[in-house]
Formats: sequence, C-alpha cells, structure tokens
Amino acid sequence: MVSAALAALLFLGCAEVSLRAPDVDLRTTRLVFMPSMVALHRIEGCDLPFDDRRSRASRAKVDGWLHYYASTAHAHVADVREIAGTDVSADQFYEMMNGLWQAMFADRGSRPLNTWSLGPRLASWAAPLKADYLVFVVIKGSIWGSDRSGCRGNFLSPLQRAGLIVVELNSGRIVRFRATKVDDVETPQLAEGVSRLMDALDLPPAIK
Repeated sequence: MVSAALAALLFLGCAEVSLRAPDVDLRTTRLVFMPSMVALHRIEGCDLPFDDRRSRASRAKVDGWLHYYASTAHAHVADVREIAGTDVSADQFYEMMNGLWQAMFADRGSRPLNTWSLGPRLASWAAPLKADYLVFVVIKGSIWGSDRSGCRGNFLSPLQRAGLIVVELNSGRIVRFRATKVDDVETPQLAEGVSRLMDALDLPPAIK
C-alpha cells in the first residue's frame, strides 16, 4: 500500500522551489555534507513496496557526487562516527530531516525561509564536524517494477523528487532549500539532478 507521505510526494507535481537566506554566502563558510537519503519504491500494480537494493545503489551514486562537490568547496562528507556521543544520533538526524523535507516540499515555498528552523538540536555537531553549515540531500520517489499493468485503470509512471537543505548547525536556522525533479536516478541523468541541487550552494562549476 502507499503511505500518505509517499502519496503526497508523488502527486504534488514537479514542484521546483529555490529559497535562500540572502545574508549567508556559503562560499565563505565551513561546510560539511551528510551522506544522502535515497528511498525508492517499485511500482507493482497498486502497490509501491520499498526497494532496498536499488535505493542503496542509487544512494552510493549520489554520495559519490557529494564527495566530488564537497571537494570543490574544500569540505568533506561526514562519517557518522564523527558525531558519535553527541546530543543527536545519526538515526535521529535522518528522521528529523526527513520530516522537515516532507513539510518544506509540501509547502512549495509558500512560506518564507525564516519560517523553518530545527532549533539548537545540532549545535553539538559543530565542533566534531569542524563545520558551521550542514548540507543534506534527499531523493525519493518511484521506479518501475515487474508489474506495469496499472492500478484499477490508472497508469502510474515513475517520479523522483530531489531536495537540498542547508542548516546552520549552532542555531538550526535553514539557509537554503532547493527542490527539483530527477528524471531517472538509475541513469546518467542523476548527475544533472544533483548538479541542479548544488546550484543552491554557489560552488564553482563542476565537471566530472
């Protein structure tokens, strides 16, 4: 069955949203990238089961690009061992950011960026990560499974949404939000989707 959150993601349309705090120039700050969150569900008739294998494979590709972009920003992709013993575990972080992403995506940029904040919950991460701002990337959506017969006469097609959130670690302030469509996470077009997200960081042009 389809969860309410996933259904909302799939039927909200191809929302392209870009919000930024004009007073923050990320090129002059210390950045850290977290490993991405990628969750793909197979279209199997009326069902959308989670596909762990293909989610992991796509996450590895996304993380490869994050390592590249982090190097252009003189930053790094965090190892979860770096934040062991802090106030927020890695699992708690991903749960928190997943909820924030879903809320901000559903909002479609109707509220200003300063509406959103995590509060000081990640302040204990600043010192071990040696960073002021954290970059979080998420990709969610559906992919083809073996059953393409449709659901009760309705035809479902694969849809993937990608998002980027940048949070100031000490304050929890959200300083960047970007939402875009990814045409197919299992093809080279994935690189284009990640590149569109990275535009929010104002990094030097990347060629790989």
